[in-house]
Order: sequence, then C-alpha cells, then structure tokens
Amino acid sequence: MKKILMIGVVALLGLSGNIYAQGRHNFENELRRQRNRIELARRNGAVTPKEYDKLLKEQHAIRNAIHKARRDGYIDAGEAKSIRGKLDRSAHRLRKYRTNNEY
Repeated sequence: MKKILMIGVVALLGLSGNIYAQGRHNFENELRRQRNRIELARRNGAVTPKEYDKLLKEQHAIRNAIHKARRDGYIDAGEAKSIRGKLDRSAHRLRKYRTNNEY
C-alpha cells in the first residue's frame, strides 16, 4: 500500500512539474491576450488612435524581444525578466490609456 501511494505521489509531482515548465515562458499567449485587449479598447473608443499606435509599436517591440531571446533555443532568466518587465509595462500603459488615469 505504501509503495502504491509513493508511486502516486511521485507521478503527481512529476506531472505538476511538467505542467509548470510548459507554462513558464508562455509569453506569446500573454502577448496575444494583450493584443486582444488593445483591439477591444480601440473598438470601444477607450483609446485614441495615437494611443492605439503607441500600444501596437510596443507590442511589436515585445514580439521582437521574444524572438531575439529564443534565437538560441533557450530563454535564460535575465531574458525572461526583461520580457516580463516589458509585458507588465505594456499592460500598465494599456490600463492607463483605457481609464485615463481614473483608477
């Protein structure tokens, strides 16, 4: 009984570690979600055309950073931190533009 329980625990830990590793550097999905939020804000009139252009340029720069980081097939911790910062700043800027600083 103990042996079966230990095998189950090890299998569960192995699966959860694999799932965590797959989602660890999933920057494209977050970039896609941000792009969808930008498009929605444009359609709703929450952002001006100038703000929309700035947000799209920022998205393009983030996409380039991701591709540059993946050129060697591996995103190291420094690259991931840099990309994460760019994504966070972009999300903050979108929130600021949508609400015009009316939090």
